[in-house]
Amino acid sequence: ISHVGDSRAYIFCNHQLIQITEDDTLVNDLVKKGYLTANQAKNHPKKNILSQAVGVTTPLNISFHKYSGDFDALLLCSDGLYNSLNNDEIVEILELTTNVKEKTSTMLQQARMLGGYDNISVLLVEGAEVNE
Repeated sequence: ISHVGDSRAYIFCNHQLIQITEDDTLVNDLVKKGYLTANQAKNHPKKNILSQAVGVTTPLNISFHKYSGDFDALLLCSDGLYNSLNNDEIVEILELTTNVKEKTSTMLQQARMLGGYDNISVLLVEGAEVNE
């Protein structure tokens, strides 16, 4: 997965949601440098300030992430989803015995009910297998 910005990619495997991308934000940079804790970053007033974004910053420092192994689902989402629903709430939805369309719809509806403070975009892929 190639990545720039603050949308995220997650792998869902063994009842766990694993974030595989890092946010390109001012606050995440401060966390990596040790100026803020991850807990402080969650509610920081400048958490949405991007350090780079497609079409805004040049040159881009695109990150690449490789995941090999079996997983139940790949979730790509914008900050409107992960800032509205916590990981446990997302996992609860991913574990439903419904289809991908219904799970995606449930995530969108719950994020909107909880405020949906930003755009809410979700792409869910289930039944994927990665082979080397």
